[in-house]
Amino acid sequence: MIIKACVTPNAKRNDISEENEILKIRTTAKAAGGEANRSVIMILSDFYSVKASSVRIIRGLKSRDKTVEIS
Repeated sequence: MIIKACVTPNAKRNDISEENEILKIRTTAKAAGGEANRSVIMILSDFYSVKASSVRIIRGLKSRDKTVEIS
């Protein structure tokens, strides 16, 4: 499954909402050092009840707009 997501780092809380078939993911992690990407993977793995190793960011590692694959 391929998902398009828009990530907001440094948010007050971790949260997921959906708008126009795009997931809006808010994370408390900072964007520096890939912390936000690791947090997004953990948030999505909890949301879809899959292992974190099943979630992979395939596009947008350094961008707020990401394409994520869940296998």
